[in-house]
Amino acid sequence: MTINSLIAMLTFADFGIGNGLMNAISHCAGKDDREGARRYVSSAFFVLLAIACVFTAIFFASYPFISWTRIFNVHSALAARESGPSVAVFIASFLISLPLGIVQRIQFGYQEGFINNFWTIGASIAGLAGLILAIHLHGSLPWLIGAIVGTPVLALAANNISLFKERPWLRPRWMSFSREASREVLGAGLMFFVLQLAMAIGYQSDNLVIAQVLGVDSVTQYAIPLKLFQLIPTVSGLFMFSLWPAYGEAMARGDVSWIKRTYLRSLRLLAISVIPGALILTVIATPLIHLWVGRSITPTALLLVGLTLGSITNSFVGPISAFMNGTRLLMFQVVSWSLMAATNLGISIFLTKKIGLSGVVYGSVISQTVFILIPSFWYISRFIKKLEAQTRNASA
Repeated sequence: MTINSLIAMLTFADFGIGNGLMNAISHCAGKDDREGARRYVSSAFFVLLAIACVFTAIFFASYPFISWTRIFNVHSALAARESGPSVAVFIASFLISLPLGIVQRIQFGYQEGFINNFWTIGASIAGLAGLILAIHLHGSLPWLIGAIVGTPVLALAANNISLFKERPWLRPRWMSFSREASREVLGAGLMFFVLQLAMAIGYQSDNLVIAQVLGVDSVTQYAIPLKLFQLIPTVSGLFMFSLWPAYGEAMARGDVSWIKRTYLRSLRLLAISVIPGALILTVIATPLIHLWVGRSITPTALLLVGLTLGSITNSFVGPISAFMNGTRLLMFQVVSWSLMAATNLGISIFLTKKIGLSGVVYGSVISQTVFILIPSFWYISRFIKKLEAQTRNASA
């Protein structure tokens, strides 16, 4: 789990190009611009391929000089021996998936994310089978990680083959590479890059804080209950994420009434589903965890309450991010998420030292509410009113 948190921070390594590509594709879909989509796909692919090659050279050149035992704060001989190779497996899988990941952005841009989700489901099932096999054969940690992270890479490759067979005109070609398109994607990508970096620090630093403050053994006591409560924002996010390209296409077509109606409906839907679901999960979480992993992990009431609040706040971030990403309100997000990440890290370290394991989740809830939820609700309301006024003036 600690390695996963460290590598999750590298999701910004594409410099936001993937998200910039998705915005460009959704705009092209709204304008029925097939030629533009081809240029954006080819440009994004070759830029990402170059980035992956550079990162590969940097990582494996510096690998022998990095003290992985110090980074993960491990002491046993086995953990010290396996930490480096485990990270290498993670990094290699990540870098291979970097250029292949454009298939996901293309599908979401065309509002066909469900196709990608089917591939993801298949990869998860295959990964579970590989994990069970690795455990049965008493494989080391690098083999366990390889079983988990290798299958999504294979699924990405298969998804690429399927997409470009169905849409051969989108297949990346050097002759379709465009400096103008690459600059445009990189321009939007830079904003997403800063945003992703702030989100990575805000969301993925908890396990690292626990490992450094309380020791790496305490990570499991937090990570297992967290996984259970993450089901709520993960499930709601599957629906809310699909609104991102839909907002982008609606903006391209100038359909302000649909944008406002969909945003308000998404908030109401979350309120009547997420809040009751989170409260029910609070009550049944401990028995579920005991059934899942045994009685070695028993979350405290303070931790359960914090995880409940965290699952609710994380869920409401979904429709906010989808709206702002689709309507290209990126600067506001960059500022608010940067403030959230900085304060979250400081508050989480302070609270973890004071109240223990649950401190990290309360740090996230406080910073997210103050710097993301409250300001975003106000800003989006203003933005919608501005769009409505522009529409009225145009019709007059």
